[in-house]
Amino acid sequence: MKTKNLHHIGSAANTATIITILFFSLLLNIPAAGESIFLFLSIIGLISLKQQKLYPDKKLNFFIIGVTSIFWLKFFSLLWSIDTRATLRDIGTHIHFLLAPLIIIAFHTAQNLLAALKFGLKTAAAMLLLWMIYHTINYGFPITEALRMEAGAQNPGVLGQIVGVYAAWALLLGLKSRDKSLLLSSAIFLGAVYFAGGRSHWTASLAIYLATLIYIARDTRHFRTVALISIIPLFAGAMAIWPRVEKAYDEYQLYLNSWQAYRSGAITTKELRQAASSSVGNRAALYIIALNTWPKSPWLGFGAGTSKHVIDQNAPLQSNDLVSGHWHQQYIHILMELGILGFLALIFSISLMIKYLKTPKPPTNGNTSLELFFITLAQIAIVGLFTGSMQQGLLNTHIAASFAFCAALKIKESTQNNPATQP
Repeated sequence: MKTKNLHHIGSAANTATIITILFFSLLLNIPAAGESIFLFLSIIGLISLKQQKLYPDKKLNFFIIGVTSIFWLKFFSLLWSIDTRATLRDIGTHIHFLLAPLIIIAFHTAQNLLAALKFGLKTAAAMLLLWMIYHTINYGFPITEALRMEAGAQNPGVLGQIVGVYAAWALLLGLKSRDKSLLLSSAIFLGAVYFAGGRSHWTASLAIYLATLIYIARDTRHFRTVALISIIPLFAGAMAIWPRVEKAYDEYQLYLNSWQAYRSGAITTKELRQAASSSVGNRAALYIIALNTWPKSPWLGFGAGTSKHVIDQNAPLQSNDLVSGHWHQQYIHILMELGILGFLALIFSISLMIKYLKTPKPPTNGNTSLELFFITLAQIAIVGLFTGSMQQGLLNTHIAASFAFCAALKIKESTQNNPATQP
């Protein structure tokens, strides 16, 4: 199949440059930078509908249905939402998934999609390295919370989740292609996750990084050696974060004990609020409220973006003190918004995407598109155990673009491995 050039924006090589910009500009501390580039790519995809034709694979519809349904699940929750205005705002932060098919088309125009990705990852790593050196020289290490890099002027957690995915992507591609600069980039990404702070993001990133390393080594005679050696960074990473884990456990126990004391009348509401003032205490308070409230609407939930309204109604004495924009745990968040039926529908949507990416006869070098997809999904799943991993505009930009990239790469993999499609 011959890819036609896009006359409106230049050659396919220029489009590859735009794709590269996407992968490193998401890390810039500029408000709405990632979202702006995502919108630009959507426009490219829209223009491309008249300029070229995708690889004629009807199974791509499975992926498109799966990725866009993340938006539609939020949209249809308007039918039962207890706060329509809040639901409409939340739908707006998930429109990225509705635009994902256009992003697939935009990515597909690149002549060498993997080369664009690799260059983007290396550029992002270089930028992050300079950032870490600059802050270490000027402010010392470890970096204080007030100075942690805020991706897209949001928060360090956003940076941690995005960079954690990049770390494993760079490791996978670097080991496959034996590209030493990519391997160095992967180490820089992993260091940046730790540098930016965040217990959940560091835990998820390190686990996925080591799992990727073991996965690549699984078919080699060095498998056992790699598996054993991987214990060393896992242990070192656990020790590095252990003081923060202990602090989190203490904050969690403090709130639980305070909650029990409050229910028995031993302490006042003011003292309970103080126990919920920490990050973990805030989460514990939200989880208890969710546990007590969810049985009121277990099948459909309360509608997208309604966490604050639910808390105001069911815990009015605490609502002003809690950070209640979301439930700070992705699985609880889904169940509270969309209920059991929505949770099952989301699992079905993910299975549709996997169905398309899964290749009956994988290429010689493995099914890279599926591997990258699983890395992204694993980061969302593990981080989601501790906080919201799909509840922020820039994160959704990154997730939707990553999913679209995997689909576009799958199209090219299928084309390269099907003689009938060769020019």
